Amino acid sequence: MLTLQFPMGSPLLVRLSVRGLNLTAVNNAMVATLEVVHLHSVFLTDAALRRMVAACPRLRDLDLRYCRRLRRVDFTNVGVPNLRSFTVVDCSRTTELRVPVAPRLRSFRFSGAFLSSNILSGAKASLEHLYLCSGGPETGLPVTNLPYAVPRLSNLTVLTLCSIALQYVSSFTAKDVMESNLHGLRELHLLMFGMANSNLADIYSFLKTCPCPQLERLFVQLPTNTGDAFTENFLKVEEEDPPKGGLENLRLAKLTNFKGHRNEMQLVAFLLRQSSSLKKLFLIAPKEDHPQGLRKVHSDMLPDFLKKEISHLERASANTQIFFGEPDAQTHPLHSEVFVRF
Repeated sequence: MLTLQFPMGSPLLVRLSVRGLNLTAVNNAMVATLEVVHLHSVFLTDAALRRMVAACPRLRDLDLRYCRRLRRVDFTNVGVPNLRSFTVVDCSRTTELRVPVAPRLRSFRFSGAFLSSNILSGAKASLEHLYLCSGGPETGLPVTNLPYAVPRLSNLTVLTLCSIALQYVSSFTAKDVMESNLHGLRELHLLMFGMANSNLADIYSFLKTCPCPQLERLFVQLPTNTGDAFTENFLKVEEEDPPKGGLENLRLAKLTNFKGHRNEMQLVAFLLRQSSSLKKLFLIAPKEDHPQGLRKVHSDMLPDFLKKEISHLERASANTQIFFGEPDAQTHPLHSEVFVRF
């Protein structure tokens, strides 16, 4: 890895983007005019990051990706009074994220192994866009307090949760006697690593315990595995009933990697039955490559019998249109950049 020692910076420098370097003497290199700092695969210590942030009082956008030497990101003593956007992606050795006060933080995106953090409490009054995603499917729930504050974020308008974070929020709100404050949420994006019975139950539980009466757009990224994850309930364990009401303002829903499996069909039937204002429902099949001669033919079509079955499902609104093709750019989620593979 190349080591770079920055000279004293220009007082006109506003944006800094560094990739694949070993940074030294960053406290001398940073200038007070810097507002945007993006570090990708940078060899940076905890202390060096703190010095950098302390030297940049105007910092409004901090993006840390694959900085795998970081262990404890702690801005407790340096402060981030102007930080508006903070992204942390796969800083795999980081076990703690401490940002007790972030009065202007509007967007926080986190992808990686869940950890201990107080950032959501510190930005409770300002946070509008939140992305929480673990590094991928887990064999068990990691120890973390990160998702627990989600229902209390009253200013959230856009929320993206992976199925692990969704399970945390759903189980926590179901057990804890607390009132959810997600009344202003307009867009919900769910990244589902699995679609077993428990995953569908988590979706239902979230919508019941965290009502989102203003929700207008729902995106569900389904897993790409071809096996149907539905399991028969032979033990007669009580299942989560779908919520009644709460989606009266939903206008657009999009399910990606839709294959028509049992639980996926149950989710579609629920959305059609409960969303009286739903204008468009997009069901996008997973993209597959099929060999044909010496070349591959790209196919993302659902079988006709499945389309026919869906078209006969009960609808709360006769005006709901169902599309089986890729929509235009206007129907993509705000958090269209997903940091994990499905």
